[in-house]
Amino acid sequence: MDIERSEYFRVLMIRNRIRNGLFLFTLRNFITRFGLDIYPYYWDKEEFSLSTEPKIKDNPASYNVVDVTTDEIGIWNKVQGKPPGTLEKEIEEGHLCLGLKYKGDIVAVLFAKCEDFIFKKRTFKLNDDQAYIYNLYTFEAHRGKNLAPYLRYHCYKRLVEKGINEIYCITAFLNKSSLRSNKKLCIRHEILFLYVGLFKKKYWNFILKHY
Repeated sequence: MDIERSEYFRVLMIRNRIRNGLFLFTLRNFITRFGLDIYPYYWDKEEFSLSTEPKIKDNPASYNVVDVTTDEIGIWNKVQGKPPGTLEKEIEEGHLCLGLKYKGDIVAVLFAKCEDFIFKKRTFKLNDDQAYIYNLYTFEAHRGKNLAPYLRYHCYKRLVEKGINEIYCITAFLNKSSLRSNKKLCIRHEILFLYVGLFKKKYWNFILKHY
């Protein structure tokens, strides 16, 4: 049953990516199976404001923001195509994981960390007043309701309470859906990187452009 569910989520994820204009993004992921990983991506800065809370395009009383526990995050590994236990480890290491529940079920999640981290073999260093947001995902059935900006806003609030003044994220160059969303959220490009990996043995990192 677990194998069947895992395969179902994998097929669903691929279908949703293609439907949302992510054919090249999906094709790139397919090519990695043959040992070649070409991944251009942006290091983006989030220009956030806490003056106005985004409105959910639904009955807001049906939603509430929660801290997601390790017991609740398991299914999201499959949804995001990650190995089992990946997101549980992030929570255990103390990273912030916020979820948006709809009538008791988590329909969107978002992670944030305030420590240095490695992405595509490149180390990103964060100052004490900086944070990195990642793994934002909303179930397909609940998209179009402004849930991502709403959850992001509450993540901003939590981070500001911790003394964070600058917030960053990474966006795949080929992920057109995320790029469109970022424009609406006033997320600005800082640097365009290119990662090239070969058979998981050799890799190269390049800076293509500063903005």
